[in-house]
Amino acid sequence: MSINYDVADLINSLIDLEKNGCDFYTLLAEKSDQLECQLLFKLLAEQEKKHEEIYTSLLKEVNTEIEIDSDYHDYLQVIVDQQFSFDPAVIDNCKDISDALDLAIKLEKDSLLFLSEFGNLIGSENSHFVDKMKKEERAHLKMLAEMKLKLRK
Repeated sequence: MSINYDVADLINSLIDLEKNGCDFYTLLAEKSDQLECQLLFKLLAEQEKKHEEIYTSLLKEVNTEIEIDSDYHDYLQVIVDQQFSFDPAVIDNCKDISDALDLAIKLEKDSLLFLSEFGNLIGSENSHFVDKMKKEERAHLKMLAEMKLKLRK
């Protein structure tokens, strides 16, 4: 069974995710006692803010109603529920910077998974948005992984 699906809902969820990401990295920067980590988290917070602006502009350009089957809809809902229920206050449960970096790495990986699905929905005429965002999320993942390795030494 197919249903009409409003992609604007997903884009608005992405906007919320980027706001949460900005808050998350800002809080990590404030809580970190290591200058290098503070600088990394501030940079990531700024980039999340830019991502929010990109998604806001995408919202104006995308044909928002598409037809998908109900199983795919349910799958997307699972991804959205898991990805977008993130609360930046979860940082308080991290026992050290390594745990915080692990959490940030997981969030960036989840974002890449979601972007792959999202790219399937918005059509090839808007693929440049998704490609750009995936590239930036990969760069975030790399920076976080490199910081984690650096701290181990």
